[in-house]
Amino acid sequence: MQCSMERERPGPRRAEVTKELILAYAVAGDPTRIPNVVDLKAGRWFRRSNEVVLGDRLAGEKDLHLGDILRLNGRDFLVVGIGKLRGLRLRGQRRRVHGL
Repeated sequence: MQCSMERERPGPRRAEVTKELILAYAVAGDPTRIPNVVDLKAGRWFRRSNEVVLGDRLAGEKDLHLGDILRLNGRDFLVVGIGKLRGLRLRGQRRRVHGL
């Protein structure tokens, strides 16, 4: 399942700031049990509902690192991995968050 989620920054909201939407994928089950599906550059695959794995492009573009908190749609998520699921790239989509 995929959806767009709004990234929220700390502090008061300013009307002149454009909403930042990030494409997120929900993953059922543990893809680490399937050989060669998970390609992690750093960290580990998420284990809890408040953890996420970011695509390496998104992490680089947004200057996000392991241990950072990413606030999406009013919820805080801990970045525990940077990488991707092989075969989960849709044409033209570059920014990904796994585990939501």
